[in-house]
Amino acid sequence: MANPFTIDIEEGLPLFDVTPSATATVSELPPGGPFPPVLSPVHSIRSDQAWGVQVAWQTTGPLSPLLAGSWEVTVYMDRMGGAPFTLPGNVQSTPLVASSPANYTVNFAFPAGAVPAGAYRMAVTITMRGPAPGFVPGPVGGVGDGPLLQFYNA
Repeated sequence: MANPFTIDIEEGLPLFDVTPSATATVSELPPGGPFPPVLSPVHSIRSDQAWGVQVAWQTTGPLSPLLAGSWEVTVYMDRMGGAPFTLPGNVQSTPLVASSPANYTVNFAFPAGAVPAGAYRMAVTITMRGPAPGFVPGPVGGVGDGPLLQFYNA
């Protein structure tokens, strides 16, 4: 799969649209630094290297400024062979923005050593959640089938 990769969004709201340009990009991170200003997509990451995923999408339409709640973004890693693996810190929430268009970017930064050496398939999901107290999932969700990544010991 490509890196960056597309996140396919399914929506069930009239007068609301998520543009088809929703993407996620996997990058190595500079030592001690945040996401680089220009993402440099990778497929192989040293196990002693910090890395991250940037997820970006946009909503439009007259209903967009009227919605309340948040987006839940999750990064999944499926290990190819070996023991099961759960990626720590793989879920983030960001509030819905009352504008049209509304641009969203969620950055995941993972420390060196967070993933044991091996091959992993990545997937990213985006789910609209209603406001508290129930945080009921809304009629908008998306999934992206990410790249096959290698984490290796240098």
